[in-house]
Parts: sequence; structure tokens; C-alpha cells
Amino acid sequence: MAKDYKKLAKEIIEHVGGENNVSELHSCMTRLRFYLKDEDLADTDYLKNLEGVVTVIQASGQYQVVIGSDVGAVYEAILNNSNIDGRHAESTTNNKNKDRTLLDKFIDLISGIFQPFILVLSATGMIKGLVALLGVFGLNEANSGFYAVLNAVGDGFFQFLPVVIALTAAKKFRMNIYSALAIAFALVYPSLSDLSAGEPLYTLFTGTPFSADVFTTFLGIPVLLPPGGYYSTVIPTILAIWFGAKVEKGFKKIIPSVVNSFLTPFFTVLVAASLAILVIGPVATWGTDLIGLVFMGIYKLSPLIFGALVGGLWQLLVMFGLHWGWLLLGYYSFLNKVLHQFCLIQEAPVLVY
Repeated sequence: MAKDYKKLAKEIIEHVGGENNVSELHSCMTRLRFYLKDEDLADTDYLKNLEGVVTVIQASGQYQVVIGSDVGAVYEAILNNSNIDGRHAESTTNNKNKDRTLLDKFIDLISGIFQPFILVLSATGMIKGLVALLGVFGLNEANSGFYAVLNAVGDGFFQFLPVVIALTAAKKFRMNIYSALAIAFALVYPSLSDLSAGEPLYTLFTGTPFSADVFTTFLGIPVLLPPGGYYSTVIPTILAIWFGAKVEKGFKKIIPSVVNSFLTPFFTVLVAASLAILVIGPVATWGTDLIGLVFMGIYKLSPLIFGALVGGLWQLLVMFGLHWGWLLLGYYSFLNKVLHQFCLIQEAPVLVY
């Protein structure tokens, strides 16, 4: 018998206090994540006993209704049969979530950016794994058209991940989506990475861990690019969109309303994208490099402490895309029958989920 998702969606909305009590709604792999203006209006006991609902969890300022594998269908039913659009709504002054801690706000920010596309990210990651597996068995020659097509299907999403992050980050930072996309497209513009070809003009910070070759300048300002450009980057993109949102807000205040509609995007993209390439990107790259140096220093001091630290922080590293540098070490260890500590850390929550 087919499940009546429309009826279930109506019941859930009614017993979280109605549409007007919903400040924000997201979905993840198993849960509907509500931000309610007043959680006291929600009938938690009723929802816990409602058929189709596994349980209700109140944590980190969120009112989480656990659905299970049908969460996608219920989420769509809510959006299609209510005035809730799954994005931010105006909060009232009695919103109890305003007292959330910095950690709660941080988790909310990261989950809000990554949750909308996490399933597609997983799917394309599985395709990349399939391509690698076919290569192991000699069924996927590197120069073949078969490999080229499958590799593009699996790797394309990762290659242009900054564009996807810009889309969701713009919603979290309340920025014009298309201005945010313009900034992200500038970061991953192919010709930008080509600037690093050839002999450098000079080198900055020679003899330090932050040594950087300068291949060109912008009005006398050195243009510093990470190896391979900003493809697949996370932190530079999030910081660039956050900065872009601040710039956009400032221009909206000072530009006359009669020309605001087109001059605000013009100046926002011009200023934010340029500074993202010239300042934000390099600083973010140095920051991630510094984190890597700290971890390597700890490893040299004590591999045991390093394993415990990386294992405990692994999920956080994944959030920011800082885990890629450790994956080659992981593959090497796996081939040499060495088990990484972070594997054990992740197995426990998987088994008890």
C-alpha cells in the first residue's frame, strides 16, 4: 500500500505549530530539520507516536523530525502543500533560537551549506570509485573514450564544487544567488589556473613554509594561486561568499534605489570576486597549509597523539575539504595493511546508527 506523504506532511506541519511557527526548514538523509519560532507550540509527544515518524530530537537549536529513508518524499510533500519554501523566513522577536551558542551556529552554518547537495556528492563519489575500480581490473584504459566520459560524470561535480557551495552559502548568508555564482565562477575560471604556467616573475616569502611563486600581477598586486587553482576548494569559497554578502549589503545601503537593481550586483561582483582571488583565496590557502604543518609537527612528535587527534577531528576536516591531503596516506597505509585510527572512529557511530 502506497504511503500518503501528503497526509503525513500535513500532520507534521500542524503539530510543529503550523506554517507560521516555522522559521526555517531543511532536510538531510533521514530527518526534517525545523527551526521553530516557539518550540513550546510543537506537540512532541504526538509527533513521536505519529505513524511515519521514527522519533523527534531537539538539539542545537533544531527541532528534528526523524523520518528515515522516506524523508525526501515527505520534504517534497511539505514544500508542495504549504507556503514553506525550505529557506529562511523572517524570525519573530520571541524566537528562542536567538540564544544558540556559537558552536550551534557554526554547526548550523556548515550543515546548511552542505546538506542540500550531500546525497549528490555521495553519488558522484561512488561514480569516481567505480571508475577507479574498473581501472584496477583493467577495464578502463586511461586514454579511452569510455574512461573520459565516466571520469567527467564522476569528477565534474567535485571539480566545480565551489559553484555548488556558492549556491547554498548564498542562501545562508542572505546574498543574491546569482552574484554569489559569479564570484564562484571567477574562482574556477580555467584561464586563472593557466596563469601559473611558465617561469615565475619572483617568489614571495622565500625560505618559509608559505613560499609562493608570483607569475603575474594585478595593478602591481601579486596574484597568488594554489597549485591547480581553486577547483574543489571549500574554505576559500565559503569565505568569499561571506565577504560578498557583506559587500552586497553595504552597496545596497549607499546606492540610490533607482539604480540599485543593476549597480549593486555590478559593484558586488567586481569588488568581491577580485578580492576573493587576490586576498581571500591566498589567505585561506595559507591557513589550510598552516593546519597541515601543525598536524605534521604533531605526527613527528608522537604518531599516537596524531592518530587520536586526526581521528577525533576527521568529520570536521571532511566538512572543510581538509581531508584530501590525508587520503593518499590512507591509501598507502591500506595497501600496506595498516588501519587508520579515523576509520575506527567512524565505524562506531555507523554501527550504532
